[in-house]
Amino acid sequence: MFSSSQRSRRKRGVILSREGWERLKSAQRSAEAETNQGISYTLEDLNELTGLSSHTLTKVRRRQKPVDKQTLEDYFNAFNLSLTNSDYTKPFGSLNKDSTSTDSNLETLSIVSKLPNENQYQEPPLPEGQVPLDSPFYVMRSPVEKNCYRTILQPGSLVRIKAPRRMGKTSLMVRILDYATQQNCQTVFLSLQ
Repeated sequence: MFSSSQRSRRKRGVILSREGWERLKSAQRSAEAETNQGISYTLEDLNELTGLSSHTLTKVRRRQKPVDKQTLEDYFNAFNLSLTNSDYTKPFGSLNKDSTSTDSNLETLSIVSKLPNENQYQEPPLPEGQVPLDSPFYVMRSPVEKNCYRTILQPGSLVRIKAPRRMGKTSLMVRILDYATQQNCQTVFLSLQ
């Protein structure tokens, strides 16, 4: 593990490329077929395999915010892959060694990467694990979300989320934390595994 002083020195300036993401997904599916009876890995499973936090894994998989190159190497090494230059990209504006990425630079990168390819139609990828906040695949459970949002704003509240695997517990938790952040509450993502 890294101390906080070591962590701050790491350069967070690369984003997983589409090619790298495809290689990683393919290797992950193979590993799931061999060692997990074909069942998709959860964020907790990936945390154990890679040694990366759920938050970092989410950042890598969303491919919107930069991470450090070592993080990508750890993720790839967990599936016996070697990280190559084509597996990651640098956001615009991070070409200058002294500059740090800004949100506007990341938005520019996102806009460029979403340009349609005229000759090729691609189906949207089905979600694996936690779905992003803006995902159309998230299924709203209106009484559940409303109860959680109301409860989380009460001082000393505790919300227990219990459901079978792959039912959206982590996605719901991320939405609750996002709502609390929007309401100016301080949040902490803590995994007890």
